[in-house]
Amino acid sequence: MTAWNPEHATLNGALGVLAMRRGQWEEAEKLTRLAVEGLECTLGPDHAETAKATERLAQIVKKRGRKDEARTLSARAREALRRLAAGSAVVSAWSAATVK
Repeated sequence: MTAWNPEHATLNGALGVLAMRRGQWEEAEKLTRLAVEGLECTLGPDHAETAKATERLAQIVKKRGRKDEARTLSARAREALRRLAAGSAVVSAWSAATVK
């Protein structure tokens, strides 16, 4: 098992973006997968940063011709953002009720 911290995951994500911009799709995928794994382990699957990295991975996988996998990843990212937004609304409503 890999020991993760958010900084390593963020660095892998940044390097993945750099590889993507250079057209190095295989390296971009490898680094972005590491970023997603690290973010899921440290921040959780329903964190905004995890969802953004997952959506970036979907873009890379689509570019590499794996459209079904890209759709699955993109749906996973959207669902995480939906749950995050729903949770934020509940927390906000609860916070507003307790402040009064």
